[in-house]
Amino acid sequence: MLPKKDGLTLLKEWRTTGLGSHVLVLTAKGMLEDKVRGLDIGADDYLTKPFELVELLARVRALARRSGATRSDLLTYGPIEMERLNHKVRVAGAKLDLTPKEFQLLEHFLVRPEEPIGRAELLKGVWDQERDPGSNLVDVHVGNLRRKLKHAAGVDLIQTVRGEGFRLQLPAAG
Repeated sequence: MLPKKDGLTLLKEWRTTGLGSHVLVLTAKGMLEDKVRGLDIGADDYLTKPFELVELLARVRALARRSGATRSDLLTYGPIEMERLNHKVRVAGAKLDLTPKEFQLLEHFLVRPEEPIGRAELLKGVWDQERDPGSNLVDVHVGNLRRKLKHAAGVDLIQTVRGEGFRLQLPAAG
């Protein structure tokens, strides 16, 4: 149901050319024969719409486990530990509950700690879109994440860098 050909035809072409990437089919086609055809052609998993985000994330994590993904599952910085595949965050050993967007923001900061990350980059990386530069969407979510981290760690770990964005940084010893 893509513009020029259907996704299963595209998948079949990919598989005949040797594409080894994992493929999760997201589709409105939910008949048993559609699912069987998709899996037989080479899909690693098949999920029909409508679906819950938590199920999609669980299926992606399962594919990542099967692939033996080389991306590090554990990210740490100071008192923060993030398990990417299990979507778990601990601060100073205590579990921290985050929304999916807060989790993605924190992941961006943990991949590049102490480095300023601009609002436009966060919009693109977390929301996969470019919004009105005057929007406060990033500021609101970063503010919520900042408060949760500060409450858990006892110190402010996210700094605003004037003219550049935000960065994850341990406070200077003093």
